[in-house]
Amino acid sequence: MRHLIRIEVDGMLRRFDHVVAFPSDWEFVILHGPNGVGKTKLLELVSATFNFHLDRVASIPFNSARFDFDDDAKLRVTKVISPPVQRQTRRGRLSTDHPGVNLHLELTRPRRAKIVWTWASDVSSHLYRRFLLDVAPLAPLADGRYQDLATDEVLTLSEAAQRYVHLLPPDLGPPGEEQPKELTDFLSDTKVYLIETQRLLNLPKVVTNTRSARQPPGSELPKSRVSLYSDDLTKRFREALAQNSRRSQDLDRTFPGRLLEDDPSLQVTDEEIRQKYRKQTEFRSRLAEIDVLGTPTDYIPLPERDLAAWERRVLWTYLQDAERKLETFEDLLSRVRLLQEIVNSRFKYKTIHISRDRGFVIVTDDQQQEIAPDRLSSGEQHELVLVYDLLFQVQEDTVVLIDEPEISLHVGWQRQFLYDLFEISKLTSLRFIIATHSPQIIHKWRDRTVSLVPQSEMDDE
Repeated sequence: MRHLIRIEVDGMLRRFDHVVAFPSDWEFVILHGPNGVGKTKLLELVSATFNFHLDRVASIPFNSARFDFDDDAKLRVTKVISPPVQRQTRRGRLSTDHPGVNLHLELTRPRRAKIVWTWASDVSSHLYRRFLLDVAPLAPLADGRYQDLATDEVLTLSEAAQRYVHLLPPDLGPPGEEQPKELTDFLSDTKVYLIETQRLLNLPKVVTNTRSARQPPGSELPKSRVSLYSDDLTKRFREALAQNSRRSQDLDRTFPGRLLEDDPSLQVTDEEIRQKYRKQTEFRSRLAEIDVLGTPTDYIPLPERDLAAWERRVLWTYLQDAERKLETFEDLLSRVRLLQEIVNSRFKYKTIHISRDRGFVIVTDDQQQEIAPDRLSSGEQHELVLVYDLLFQVQEDTVVLIDEPEISLHVGWQRQFLYDLFEISKLTSLRFIIATHSPQIIHKWRDRTVSLVPQSEMDDE
């Protein structure tokens, strides 16, 4: 697995040069600095580059960036501004006051040919914006992306252009050019996921009031993110139960034949059988706690006497089958238990339980009254949504970029935040780049902190 180990950005916000070392054995690195030094823009640049949203890269104010990996691969992105241009279409000559942007991408790897490719936005991106906002159900967001009013999805310019290309003039070619497959394959191998913390609680809001104007009378408002994730968890339970049912049917169908097969090599002790049986009973008890298998009251203890040879054979075959059946719940159980452990250690006067049919069930500690997930405080929702996002929504071995997680977090939660990420990383193999100016989040992790304070300000200290 290739790991990103160093980021260099020159000319961020046209004035700052930043270097971020991220050793491959680190679970996280912290970017610390005051507002205005480009912490958020740096995260957006990393995300847009590796998700190949080059129109977004072009909109970020920087000169060049270099990304180094632990297999000695290097990717350089250089931004070149070109003068405004005009373009002739069937509707007449269209011009733009916006300059064009060229991005030069250069990929070098040991013992492989260098890949050099240029992406040119020229005027096409600006023409696409003009036409798309006129003819497609899109509303601009503050960060330069677009909300599809038909689906509530958030799209980049290129994604919106692909979706609504049929509404555009036929002679208005798509922005950008064909990219080398080897380059896009390399970028997709480095999975990057950006969490814009201030957007975690609800679906993105558009800049204009177009959404409310088009909202049909009597239609439901969009759900909060915490409610969406509660629904998502019930879906994951259904999928795990369906997988368990399929595997159980396959094993039960072949059980008699496998039991009757002569296996002279079977050498298993009574203690090995008892140990596996105890382990599986404990696992079933943990599944019962999250409402998967019900209360395990029907499991018969093994006799204290020595087992007969035929009993060992039957029990061992049964236990091996049971182990394969229970495997279908292992990953889900590990993630749910860590979710509960983290969230319940943060919540005050309430506890989160998990139901396979209802998802999140929150009850007060005193009167045992149930609270709807979207009635939690903003800080509690923030914590629950963030932990769920990391445990269930992000692919393993992803570099997760988190911008200002201190927003809506209590000071005590901020001090525990990196410890939570450490536990999540052990389970999911995620690596984190966190941008913050909160000393509470940094806490005892200054050795993993990269200061983005300008040198001139450091000299003044």
